[in-house]
Amino acid sequence: MRLRSNLSLKKTMVDPHSEHSAIRERITEHAFLADLCRELWRRGKYEMEVLRAEADTAGYDLVVTVEGITRHIQLKAKTAEGKPSQWKISERLLDKPNGCVVILFVRQEDLLTEKYAFFGAIPGGKLPDITDAQKAKHTKGNAMGVKLCRKWHRKIGISKFEIFDNISELADKLFGTQA
Repeated sequence: MRLRSNLSLKKTMVDPHSEHSAIRERITEHAFLADLCRELWRRGKYEMEVLRAEADTAGYDLVVTVEGITRHIQLKAKTAEGKPSQWKISERLLDKPNGCVVILFVRQEDLLTEKYAFFGAIPGGKLPDITDAQKAKHTKGNAMGVKLCRKWHRKIGISKFEIFDNISELADKLFGTQA
């Protein structure tokens, strides 16, 4: 009986990171933009444009332009306790100017970003070809329980990403050291 109540207690404990993933995504996105814009301001770059995709069907979440360099950014977030060592990347980023992926490594307790990961090219370059990477599958199965491949998505390992300790290093990678 005691074992049963412990199991039911565990089932009722809710992880806010999964239960409230949509708001967590918005918080991390706003925090990233605030950090990036603050860094660009510090550098004297006052003319910047930020656009948000209403849906991520085109492969990106944000479009950020600074002094003629436009980045189409697919944004991901990972807590230290999070599981992913591979990321589902949209092939559609291959068609976008300066397409890239940025992963925010955030603290679980307060969502502050501790480091960043970047997959892409220097400003003016194309996203490295990902079409030979393993196809990504849906996280949930269909009615038969089969997890089908996700159209336009590939799995890229964290080893393919460059890791940066601060927003300044990431801003250099996104827009060049002159930005």
